[in-house]
Amino acid sequence: MSAVGLIPEFVLKAVSERPFQLLELCRELPDGWWTWQPHPEVRSIRGILVHMMEAEEHWIARVVLGGTRREWEPSGFGSPDALAAVWRPVRARTVEWLASLDESARTETRKLRGHPYEATLETIAWHLVTHDFHHKGQVCTRLAMLGVEVPDLDII
Repeated sequence: MSAVGLIPEFVLKAVSERPFQLLELCRELPDGWWTWQPHPEVRSIRGILVHMMEAEEHWIARVVLGGTRREWEPSGFGSPDALAAVWRPVRARTVEWLASLDESARTETRKLRGHPYEATLETIAWHLVTHDFHHKGQVCTRLAMLGVEVPDLDII
């Protein structure tokens, strides 16, 4: 574990860097591949990355902080740079929140809107981390399908 919080430093580092490493890889894509869908019912790389940002916004802004969340239309992001510009402050807030978690996060809960149960802040934190890594795998698979050489982006 990190010196103070529940989330280990190496996890915080990976979470803070990973989306921007993926976006950097997307800069190599030829025209049209940023929005390529392997099937009409399957998200494009852009769609997956925007979903990741929206989910992050949902969990932090809405569930944890009790406010409202923004929603973004993937078509509003014509390039990886456009998405990175919006995502950076969202990710910074997420990493700051993750880094702030202490032992109280094991028992402090939040009601999940639309569900009859609550989740601890620790559970929400690990959901955010695993959700991120799940979708990282989807993006890496699509990039590889499109011929992009994807480096090892594992946590260690």
